[in-house]
Amino acid sequence: MADSKVKQELLDATTTSLKSNCSEISTLIRQALEAKKFAYCPYSKFRVGAALLTHDGTVFTGEKLYTLALRESNLILP
Repeated sequence: MADSKVKQELLDATTTSLKSNCSEISTLIRQALEAKKFAYCPYSKFRVGAALLTHDGTVFTGEKLYTLALRESNLILP
C-alpha cells in the first residue's frame, strides 16, 4: 500500500513539473530534432538526436554516429 502511495506522489509531482515546464520541454524537443540532422547512420538510416537539460540549466545535445571500426553506434555528447 505504501509503495502505491509513493508511486502516486511521484507521478503527481512529475505531472505538475511537466505542466509547468511545457515550454522548456518543447525547446528540448526542438534541440533534439536539430541534433538529429547531424546523425551519421549510413547502414540503418535511423537518425537519433538527444537533448539533456541539467539542474543548472545547461543543455547538452548529441546525435547517433556510427564508427566503421566497431560497427556500433555511439551517442556523442559535446
